[in-house]
Amino acid sequence: MVINKDNSTGIKVSVIISTYNRKDLLKKCIVSLFNQNYSEDKYEIIVIDSSTDGTAETIRELSKYAPSEFRYIYRENIGLSVARNLGIEEARGEIIVYIDDDAEADVEWLNYIVEAYNDSDVCCVGGRILPKFDSMPSRWFSRKMWGWVGLLDLGDEKKIVNKGKIQEYPIGCNVSFRKSIFERIGIFREDVGRSKDTFLSYEETELCDRILLAGYKIIYEPRVMVQHFIPRDKTNLNYFIKRYYYQGVSEAKIGSSISKNLLHLARIFINPITFLFKRDFNYLFLIFRSVGFINQSMWSVIQCQFRHM
Repeated sequence: MVINKDNSTGIKVSVIISTYNRKDLLKKCIVSLFNQNYSEDKYEIIVIDSSTDGTAETIRELSKYAPSEFRYIYRENIGLSVARNLGIEEARGEIIVYIDDDAEADVEWLNYIVEAYNDSDVCCVGGRILPKFDSMPSRWFSRKMWGWVGLLDLGDEKKIVNKGKIQEYPIGCNVSFRKSIFERIGIFREDVGRSKDTFLSYEETELCDRILLAGYKIIYEPRVMVQHFIPRDKTNLNYFIKRYYYQGVSEAKIGSSISKNLLHLARIFINPITFLFKRDFNYLFLIFRSVGFINQSMWSVIQCQFRHM
């Protein structure tokens, strides 16, 4: 089903939301987009849905109040990277913006995004992502772990993001790209994207690496701000063990090396000692990241050997 208010002439920005069974949070996200202090005829909203919870009906009702072009596309059982790539195909704007279905954008969000692209060298803009906690997290949940639940705050100054400083890379909850960059360097890798069945990730990081390697500029713009809802089950031990483990798996899928394997192996032995001295749970969780990385690397070697037998 496609709901389409066709005011497509002159669209500059395409806002893409991928959603799965979060209709109540999605509604808040979309309302924050309806309330943007930005020209209504200059942006479109595209919702790509794989839900089974009645999201389509929620969208149908919301579409009656859409101030700008509003499109809804249903695709069954697709992961996050596939949905993001579908958004690229569907987008009519020259700037493609991604926001998570459980985030709410500041009223000036689109204005600051568009302003950032006045610099012709900028091809990707990441923004500030502040928490909206369901309940107060445990004391062991530190700011070092913010990135693992989709939060980012690098301070109040705009800054250029440098290759290798992954902790500064934009996060998919609040990131935008020039559409033309996808024609030059390719789209999101779909083998490491999140889905309902897996915690795989890293597609945004890998794409940012390609952008920087090609010589294009990525910036952090703190005024491009959203609030990200963090449910209670994303601040418990089980979530972090899975999240760190599958981060390691994802990194190995992107491309492992002997040096990286040795680094992760060293962490398995060193980090427990570091944890005992510093009482920082981030070091403890990094063990699971290393285990995931090594397991996937070994599995890849085994598969490669079988293919050559």
